[in-house]
Amino acid sequence: MNKKILFFDDEKEIAETLQKNLELFDFDVTLVSNVSALFDKINSEDVYNLIIMDCMAPEPSSDEEKKLFSSKELSNMENGIRVGEILVEKIRCYENYSNVPVLFYSARADVKLYEKTKHLRKPELAKTIVQEINSLLNQ
Repeated sequence: MNKKILFFDDEKEIAETLQKNLELFDFDVTLVSNVSALFDKINSEDVYNLIIMDCMAPEPSSDEEKKLFSSKELSNMENGIRVGEILVEKIRCYENYSNVPVLFYSARADVKLYEKTKHLRKPELAKTIVQEINSLLNQ
């Protein structure tokens, strides 16, 4: 059975290119580009084996998205720089995702890492990304 990956990134071209490459390695990749879509997938019946996200993901913009976070979480997102880190903390509160591995795929050099997280800087070869995914999935 193919491993299911949820990929959150607002850079459409990068996300679609990586999706196509990962599908060549038999991963089932679902792309989302905003916080609402990410949490729609997290709350769906589908359960993903791994999440890939840019740690500089877009901040919640709509009132609906902002309701998902406390005022402290929103203020800690620091103009988009820490969004991914806050999202990991939030996602790990969901029972099905408490131990889900997360791969930060970002141009940012420094990322706060949590248990079962890794960081790769953009751009990176698909082969290296697949190695890191497999490493996370086998932990």
